[in-house]
Amino acid sequence: MRLALLITALLVLVACGGQPNATPPQTSGFTLEQIAQLTPEQIQNLNEAQLEGINRVLEPEFARVDAELAQVQTELGLSQQGDLEAQDARWPNFGYTVYVATSISYKTFFSSYYRKYSGPNWNNDGCSNSPDYPLGLNFKPSCNHHDFGYRNVSQYARGRNETYRKYVDNRLLSNLRSVCSDLHWWDPRRLDCYALAYTYYTAVRNFGKSSYYGNPQRYP
Repeated sequence: MRLALLITALLVLVACGGQPNATPPQTSGFTLEQIAQLTPEQIQNLNEAQLEGINRVLEPEFARVDAELAQVQTELGLSQQGDLEAQDARWPNFGYTVYVATSISYKTFFSSYYRKYSGPNWNNDGCSNSPDYPLGLNFKPSCNHHDFGYRNVSQYARGRNETYRKYVDNRLLSNLRSVCSDLHWWDPRRLDCYALAYTYYTAVRNFGKSSYYGNPQRYP
């Protein structure tokens, strides 16, 4: 088990391109930068007070992400009604693409309702260089939803900027947080999960540019 955890930790470290924080703070006084550098093994070895402290630090980040996801819906007039109307529009459709990438959960994303069009790039590869199941948590569907955003929003000239890349990354963090909140309250991984969600989010924020802009522009 410890060997498997070590391998997982090293894989996340490679994906994040950083060095592990060899001596995490012994109190709950973590910064966002310190949280981002934690490996799964380090997170699992933290005590309850440290994990609760991390979650307090992350609460404003989760609130910021929620606000920014609501902002993109307001900017583009995205809504459930707009979603239904967009289903009748021809592809390509920038607003609908952004809606699917940022305004629905990973659970909704996988319903057949959103597989009507053959135009989008539906390919995915999970969490790429990071484990799909860190500490046995199922992060893969959230990463696959994130793949859709990177591979499709970036095909529009309007979407080829850091504002929309951040919106897509924000949905990843929101989805991963849902994975955590869906765990039973007594699950020992629940507190670990939120910290892991943030490390995955910061990895794509810091090192995802080449993947996002590597897709060719196809639409105005």
